[in-house]
Amino acid sequence: MPREKSLISTTIACIGLALVLACLAAGPAHGADPLPGQSTEACPQSTPPFMVSGPASDPASTAGTAVEPLSVTDGASPEATCVPPTLDYFNATPNPVDYGGSVTLSWSASSPNALSCNVSSSLGGFTSGPSGSWTAGPVTSSMYFQLYCWDAYGDGNTWGLTVGVNGGGGGGSATPEGWLDTLTSGGVVGGWSCDPDSPGTSLYVHVYADGAFVAQVLANIYRADIAASIFCSGTGNHGYTYQLPSYLLNGAAHTIQVYAINVDASGGVVGSGNRELAGSPKTVTLNNAPPAPSIASFSAAPNGLWSGGTTVLSWNSSNAAGCSITSSPSGGSWSNLAGNGSVTTPALAAASYTYTLTCSNSAGSVSARTGAVVFSTNEQMSGGSDSGQNTDPARNLDASGCRWKSETNQHTVRLQVGLTAGALRTKVDWCVKKGKILKVSRTVEVDGPNFPGSLWKYFGITSYGPCDETCSNYVALYGTGRTQMNIWVQGHWGLCQTVPVVGLTICLQETFPVVGVLIKGDGTRVDTSSP
Repeated sequence: MPREKSLISTTIACIGLALVLACLAAGPAHGADPLPGQSTEACPQSTPPFMVSGPASDPASTAGTAVEPLSVTDGASPEATCVPPTLDYFNATPNPVDYGGSVTLSWSASSPNALSCNVSSSLGGFTSGPSGSWTAGPVTSSMYFQLYCWDAYGDGNTWGLTVGVNGGGGGGSATPEGWLDTLTSGGVVGGWSCDPDSPGTSLYVHVYADGAFVAQVLANIYRADIAASIFCSGTGNHGYTYQLPSYLLNGAAHTIQVYAINVDASGGVVGSGNRELAGSPKTVTLNNAPPAPSIASFSAAPNGLWSGGTTVLSWNSSNAAGCSITSSPSGGSWSNLAGNGSVTTPALAAASYTYTLTCSNSAGSVSARTGAVVFSTNEQMSGGSDSGQNTDPARNLDASGCRWKSETNQHTVRLQVGLTAGALRTKVDWCVKKGKILKVSRTVEVDGPNFPGSLWKYFGITSYGPCDETCSNYVALYGTGRTQMNIWVQGHWGLCQTVPVVGLTICLQETFPVVGVLIKGDGTRVDTSSP
């Protein structure tokens, strides 16, 4: 064999042996178990970062997970497989973000191999493909977001960006206070929170479930009990309520926490000193509850009646499993009522009654009130009576030779058994000369009920008739040419009572008595009780 041919054969044999050794060193194809005695080789890379794969809470971050690199496949070229991903872009919109707002992270990375990407932050993390987006929030302070992309062989690259925050206060301040009052089995969270540094500011609260952030809620619902308490300096715009999302209403026990966001004296967010509210955490088994019940109407008809009578209570509600009615003072009570219906009270004694309707289901309960006033039959009107007195003196001449006449008339509002609700009395004086009325003067007096504890009330004069209260403007209005004029006045009385809890005033009877005197220029008069 020629020497050149021998060298070529030897060279080919060496190359073949080298390829065999390289294949044995590279290991089996991806997904196959290595054969005995085979070794594997990973692509050279730096240690991959820890990645957050779920939401994280304020009190403690979610534990991270690391990526284990895979081996280069059998026969694969390191130049083809060991290629770090290239970042096309990693953006945050908006940046900066308003305090408590959300930011959307979007990215795109490329590689000749299939990629996975993860975004990590103190708010949690999200894993997706080589391009995607993730919205995170609420962002309450400057925050760093990390993007890590890797392929099946463990090749990876890491990029990062910082999102700023608009607004926010500064300086030291007292921490907020408040309560997590309620957590229903239907997932309704409720309570209040305020900050002594700025008592009039409605705070944001953060709601967590099992350590994971769920929602930011503005505590701005007015609560009269908080306004009347020693907290919040007499302001009441600090209540909050929030319905937990449906994925938590799964029949399992969940721990709910609520944190108040700290503000300074100007109401600006401090960025630290957030406080978990009293009563937090609470653990409750949450169920997929029906919609909360609501009451559309609740009324009493009639709502004003005489003692010994009855009234009908009617109501209309939605989503109620059942309703009940109580009263104060005792005027009947009912349980196991349907969501819509009516009941008739027993015979009622004289009193002011408040009726409370409560409708409920597994999501909670709701109440409404109405009232009825029962008046004593002793205060029922029996009519009225008029009386008059002529006090015309025979020689009552003034310096001009004008003769003065006088008449006093009265109307009494009479009730049962000799009782009276009150009386309206007017005295009219007029001066006549040569058949003409030259001057008029009037006084008005009012009497109240003639017995203590009466519910009759005097509401005032509704009209003074043809002239002002004293009739000092009579001549200016009518001159001296008239030969007669009815000088009258009208008052207003009512049998009324207010139901304090309901804030409803009920009047069973009202009267508007009129008392007048028909004066004449010839000096005579005619008693009258109407215009």
